[in-house]
Amino acid sequence: MGEGMKRRTGYLVAAIICAIISIPLIMGITGCSKTYLPPEQSMTIEEWEKDMQENPPQSSSLPARTDGQAWTGWNKFWLASAIGGQSADAITTLNALESSYCREANPILGGSPGDIAIIGSKLALFGAGLWYTEYYLRDDPRQQKARNAIYATFAVIGAGLGVWNYNQQCN
Repeated sequence: MGEGMKRRTGYLVAAIICAIISIPLIMGITGCSKTYLPPEQSMTIEEWEKDMQENPPQSSSLPARTDGQAWTGWNKFWLASAIGGQSADAITTLNALESSYCREANPILGGSPGDIAIIGSKLALFGAGLWYTEYYLRDDPRQQKARNAIYATFAVIGAGLGVWNYNQQCN
């Protein structure tokens, strides 16, 4: 197998791993995944309503905490686009750095960072954005708009850098 074929195979494996990690993350955040009780622990709606009338939930002195604002179609679109854009940037950066003519432009990472440094920095920044929108802004009524703004920014920057990296002449 030639060197180019090995490199393409490695990037395909990296893209598949990103998808395997991303899909459950998106499903969990957006509420697409469901948790079902075993049949012996479940009850019908009528049984549940009767139980709620007989044993109403007790109020708590703790302030109510919501699960955040509902996800819109645009929120899901921008999250998926952000993951795709950041993945494109990471893959094209790794590909360009294999050439002895290209260097990393980010001064924080240095001229020739390793694969782990590039992928780790992507995950750290994206994780910070995810934490901010999903946990810090959980009770904020502007959470949906913040999701769009932050994830769209990640998508556009990642895609733009991916195109930039792809167009570099590193031969």
